[in-house]
Amino acid sequence: MPRKVYSKEYHQSWRKKNQKNYQISQIKYKFKVTKEEAAALLKAIEGRCSICGNTWSKKLCIDHDHRTGRIRGVLCHNCNVVLGFVDDRIDILERMVKYLAS
Repeated sequence: MPRKVYSKEYHQSWRKKNQKNYQISQIKYKFKVTKEEAAALLKAIEGRCSICGNTWSKKLCIDHDHRTGRIRGVLCHNCNVVLGFVDDRIDILERMVKYLAS
């Protein structure tokens, strides 16, 4: 029996219709957590960034500690990029806050 081949358009359409299931499966695969843990993470944040509170426009970013692999939360792209640029260094973020407050 020949294997059924799906087009790129089919997969994109499926992902749009099944966005939450797709996100859960991505979290489950990438971070090796159960489906229930992945679903709980998405439910806890209610579609909002854990830092700024904005809803994400394109995709959510699962923030995790690169040393331990522990998931910290779900972020919008902008907040995730900021943490990446400062290499998760709290001292730099504190200096940024002081700079903005002056």
